[in-house]
Amino acid sequence: MTRIDVSAIKRWKIGRTASSQGHPSLVRLLSDPSDNTFAQLSALPQSTAVSDFRQQLEDLLSVYGERHGHGYSSQTTIHTPTWRERPVELLRLAAPYLDPNLEAPAVSRAQAQQERDERLETMVGACADKDAAAEFKSLLANGRHWWTVLEIHNHYIDQMTGGPIKRICSG
Repeated sequence: MTRIDVSAIKRWKIGRTASSQGHPSLVRLLSDPSDNTFAQLSALPQSTAVSDFRQQLEDLLSVYGERHGHGYSSQTTIHTPTWRERPVELLRLAAPYLDPNLEAPAVSRAQAQQERDERLETMVGACADKDAAAEFKSLLANGRHWWTVLEIHNHYIDQMTGGPIKRICSG
């Protein structure tokens, strides 16, 4: 199994929408988001780019709005605002994706995986102990499976429960 960070793909799409549709106000807002970015976004004249951007942002928040911090391994507490509570955090994570030369996450991930797998095959192929090489391949496949499960756990348990727990404790 391959780990896929769907929220990264959606953040890339938001950045791509802001930059590719030629709306300089969106690019300015997203390139340096602040706490008043949403008020400024609401004040922009309506256009296809603005509508598309807002819809993608709302869609992302509807699925991932309970996340908090910067995702895996970021330091958060019960007091850390969720992306829905403080969407500027999500916009800060999307800002790097404004670069029109940046490849889609799936493309760069596939390239990195191919390079990794080629290096691994070279290393394993050079191993004189074929039994050890076979055991390594088996353990690697097992580790890749469980890493994916860990990531799913991180999303559904650690990230998606932070917002509800915060609301329960606050209210």
